[in-house]
Amino acid sequence: TQGAPRYKRPLTPAEIGCTLSHLLVWDRIARGPAPVAIVLEDDARLRPGAGAQLAALAAMPVNWDMLKLCHSNRTAAGAAGVSAILPRRMPPCTIGYAITRAAAAQLVMRWVPFSRPVDNQLTYWWEHGACVKIAVPALGGAAADHADTSAIAAGRVQKGGHLRRLLANLGVQAGRRIAGIRHRGIRPRGRSWPDSGPVTPALPAVLALSGAEWIRTAGPQGC
Repeated sequence: TQGAPRYKRPLTPAEIGCTLSHLLVWDRIARGPAPVAIVLEDDARLRPGAGAQLAALAAMPVNWDMLKLCHSNRTAAGAAGVSAILPRRMPPCTIGYAITRAAAAQLVMRWVPFSRPVDNQLTYWWEHGACVKIAVPALGGAAADHADTSAIAAGRVQKGGHLRRLLANLGVQAGRRIAGIRHRGIRPRGRSWPDSGPVTPALPAVLALSGAEWIRTAGPQGC
């Protein structure tokens, strides 16, 4: 994101690698033949019946830029059985989602430099401009042993005592909530970018940047 707003702590190598992986996938989608693609992380687990839910979602109009398929939101299914909704509180996860080709191209060009994990940054819709919805009910979630085997979770250790970490987390959450309220009038409620076929985003030029330019990190006092 332009300007790379501060995060509560420096990103870990695993978080940086995860973000770059999603950027590379988005770049491939933007250049590819499919107007919509599904991205699943290696620990994603689909639930029984997910195939039928995907078929039902595919028959609906694509009125989103990204649709989170695997998440922790517990909103009950409506009469249609499955739907795409704009949640009041976006679950911060990238375990499994569908993304349009146009959105993939736009996000690649808007994401660098970055200072937040990719799943966290997606909750800042007023910065990236994408309409991110969730599938209800969720089609899946993370593997049962995700917390034990995830290199990203294992590396998320903040320096300082418990109180300092608590204050840093509260500061980030409060800042995000206030910013969300301030920008709620411009929140995308439908697709932001129409499809215009395969495109060549700016990722090749971005890859030429030095490591210091790829990310901008900050100490716990940042948000």
